[in-house]
This record gives sequence, C-alpha cells and structure tokens, in this order.
Amino acid sequence: KRSSPMFERYFRYIIERRSFLRKKRAVSVIQRSVRLWITSRCNLKCIPSAESDYPQKFVFAVTIIQACIRGRAERRRCADIAGQQQNHLSVIAGMEFSKDPVDAAVKIQLAWRRWKKSNFMSVQHTAATRIQSSWRGWLTRKNFQHQQVAAVKIQSRVRTFLCQQYFNSYNVAAVAIQRHIRRAISEGEVF
Repeated sequence: KRSSPMFERYFRYIIERRSFLRKKRAVSVIQRSVRLWITSRCNLKCIPSAESDYPQKFVFAVTIIQACIRGRAERRRCADIAGQQQNHLSVIAGMEFSKDPVDAAVKIQLAWRRWKKSNFMSVQHTAATRIQSSWRGWLTRKNFQHQQVAAVKIQSRVRTFLCQQYFNSYNVAAVAIQRHIRRAISEGEVF
C-alpha cells in the first residue's frame, strides 16, 4: 500500500526540522565554545601556544555537523535509488503479457505513459524539494550572519565599556596622586 502524500510531506517535514534543529544546536555549541576560547585568550593576555588544541566542544560540534551533512546526502541518495526501483517495478507490474501482439503493444504503451507521467511528477517534486532546501539554507545562513554581526557588536561594546571603566579608574587614581603631591608641595615637603 502507498501512504498518503500528506503523511509523507509531514514525515519529511519532521525529518528536515529535526535535522535543522540538530544543526542549530551544533552551531550554538560552536559559537559558545569559540566565545569561551576568545574570552579565555583575552583574560590570559597571551597567544595560545602550538600545543593547545581547540576546545573539545568545538571538535564535537564540528563532528555533529559533518555527520548531519553526510547522513542527509546518504538519505537523499537512497531515496533516489528507491524511487528509481519503484518506477521500474510499477512499469513491470503494469504490463500483463498476452498472446495478442496488438494487445501487448497497447499495454506496453500504457505502462510507458504511466512511467513517463510518474517520472515527470517525481522530477517536479524533486525540483520543488531542492528549491525549498535552497531557500531554507539561504534563510539559515542569513540568520546566522545576523547573529554573527550581533555577537561582534556586543563583544565590541563590552570591550569599549571595560576600557572606559579601566580608563576612569586610572583617571581617578591619577587625580588622587596629583592631589597628594600638590598638598605635599604646598605644605613645603620637597622630595
């Protein structure tokens, strides 16, 4: 029996959504680990040596992304192979061999037309799926770029705020030192 197209679409949607969420989580892990690495590097005020590796979470996130991409490519390849086999089986099942050559020719033509129609529909369906996939990929990349720009702006503003705080504290300290020196000079204490 063939399942309904609505169920197939819903099932594909669930699979695509799960894959997307897995990739999104992996990207979040990568962002978190890179931010942690940048923060620790800034706090230590030293360049990482050649001995230090990327954080383990970063490697794990990259592995997850690679596994998702490879799995998706393999599923697509298997679906293409299964679709081709199904088309061949439907053509063969549509043919009922008879002893009358005219009858056989008509049945072959009908089976051929059915196969051509189903092949045309599968090509259209594949094209629509690829367009949707490209659109989702573009949208995901665009959102990621916006998040990346926002993260850079936030980091820049935090650095600016910290630098201003350091400057203000040094400025207050310099004013206090100058006040003590001026008082000492005014009281007649000379170095």
